[in-house]
This record gives sequence, C-alpha cells and structure tokens, in this order.
Amino acid sequence: MSKPIPPASGGNRRGDRIAPVVILLMVAVVVVGLAGGRLLAGSTNARSSGDAAEPSHPSAPPPWPSASSETSYAAVFKGDSTGATDVTAALKAFLESHDGERVALAVDGRYAIRQLTFTAKDLTVDFRGSRLQGTLQGANGIFLIRSSSHIVINDPYVVGTGYAWVGGESNPDQFEHGIEIDSGSDIVINNPITRDTRGDGIYVGFDSGKNAPATGIVINDPNIEYASRNGISPVAGAVSIFGGHINHVGLHGVDFEPNYDEGARSIIGVVDGVDIRHVQDLDVAGLTGFAVAAGGQISAPRPSITVERVTGDTLRMLLPYTAVVIVRDNVSDVEAKVDFDGSVSVTFTNNVRLTRK
Repeated sequence: MSKPIPPASGGNRRGDRIAPVVILLMVAVVVVGLAGGRLLAGSTNARSSGDAAEPSHPSAPPPWPSASSETSYAAVFKGDSTGATDVTAALKAFLESHDGERVALAVDGRYAIRQLTFTAKDLTVDFRGSRLQGTLQGANGIFLIRSSSHIVINDPYVVGTGYAWVGGESNPDQFEHGIEIDSGSDIVINNPITRDTRGDGIYVGFDSGKNAPATGIVINDPNIEYASRNGISPVAGAVSIFGGHINHVGLHGVDFEPNYDEGARSIIGVVDGVDIRHVQDLDVAGLTGFAVAAGGQISAPRPSITVERVTGDTLRMLLPYTAVVIVRDNVSDVEAKVDFDGSVSVTFTNNVRLTRK
C-alpha cells in the first residue's frame, strides 16, 4: 500500500544521492536483463551505439477482444445494477468464483460499492458500459485487484467520492484510488475510466515484506480525470501505459514514486502516447506537480523509465536516480524542463519545447 506523500516529494535529496558505482552497477544489470536488441546513447541528445541497452517493453498496445452481442460469457453478474443497494460482497464473490472464464457486468449498470478487493487468475471481465460508484470516502482502493495473475479488465469505469485535497501531507482520504493493482502479474486494463477520486486514478501498489512488485502490468487508453493526487501512480514494478489521456489531477500526471528501496529497484516504466494536461490542479501539500515524475525521498536506482510520444500543455518532468532513461518524440504546448538529476544513461531527443535542466 502507499504511504502519505512525504514533504520532499517532487524534489531531490542531493545529500542522499547514490554513489556513482552503484548506479553503474544498475546500468550493467539493465544491459544484461533488459536488452531489447537496440542500443541507445549514453549522451543527452543523439542515438548512437553505446554501452546501455534500451529496455524491452511492448512496442504497441496489445489487442483485446471487444465485447459485442455475439460475445459469450460464462456468467453475468446479477447484483442490483440500479445503484440502489450496495453490492460489494456479492461482486467480490462473483469475481473470485470464475477463474479461467470470461464474465460480464450488466449492460450500462450502476453498482454501489464501498471498497472491493478480489483475487483471481486467468479471468476476463467486461464492464459493458457499467459503472462502479464508490460510496466510502477515503476507501483504500475502490476496485482493488490483489495478487492476481493473467487478468484482463475491459472498460472499467470507477467513480470516487469527490475531487478535493484536505489535510495537507496527512490527508486521510488520499488512498481513495479508483483502480488499484496490489502486486500480481500479467494484468491488462483496457480503456479504464476514473472520475472524482480523492487519491489516484490508478495506483499500482507494493508493500515491502508482504508482497512482491507487480510485473507485466499494461494500461491501454486510460481516461483519467479529476484525480485528487496523481493520474496513474506505479510505486513499484513493470508498468506500461499506452495512449489515452490524463486531465485535471491534483499533483502528477504519472508518478513512478517508490516507497521502498526494493520497489525503486523494480521500476521498469513506460509512458507512450499519453496526452497529459492540467497537472498540479489542486494544492497538494504545497508540492510541485509534473507531467511525469519519479522523485520522492527514495534514492535507490530505478532500472528504466521511457517517456515517448507524450503530448500535453506543460510537460515538465522529474526523472532522477534512474539507470536508463529515454525521453523522445514528446511535444509540450509551452516551454518546459526535464530534470534527470542522478540518472546515468539518458537519451533525450526529438522533443518539442522541452529542454534538459
């Protein structure tokens, strides 16, 4: 689970910068473990042969089967789809009883839930226009997928209890995330919509000593608006985000901010083709918001972060303490800076109205 945002979030603790030899070791690990057959420059502006290999990640969003009138389901959820009564327990039982199957919610249903946590494997869920309405202010993840594997969620729509930040750094409602993935592997979220969450739109969590960082997380075409903390916040693991948009968020658009050293060392992040606008839309404990960030108080090295083909109004970025960073082909509406403090191998090329800090 996440921690409250620390006072130094969004900045750098230069006194805690890791020793160069540690970072160089991380580069070596990335070269061996993440080599994708392509090379990137160790300098700042050009691509050429170099010593660090570009991290391997999907080159395009994987396709997914769209639901239609011809789609066959093992089961369709029969709970109250009018939103009049709470269906948390019933929906949890439904999702946990169909491993290996494809199931669905009612067409255009409205479901009232407090906080739903489920675990499953080899499961596909089609929302088919249905919406989950969170009713518990500050719920720790309205729709939480925990320690699951080989899950596909198509068109989830989750609405929180409001767009507001209260209480400064200790805001008690900041864990009300629309969709949360807590550990697990090979989880694909297609076309997720979140609105009015008091925490993040989508949060990928990790709790050191209790579970492992998530792997193989793919988020396709997110539609995230009015998230009071961050649009999408992976604090650990391998998370790729393709397409879609993030608009009106309290602090950061996408935030790879680890809570633990172990989490930092597991981060392999990709942000590709996302449109990001209106970050720092609220006063979140007086912190500075970024389109894409990986800051915070943990200076352990992140293996790799790639940001490419991203557009937005002000694409300022904070990408420190990372072994391999790629920022290319991004377009900002206005001039903005990208900070790579403490990162080692940086490719920074073909960006419009972006400069290195």
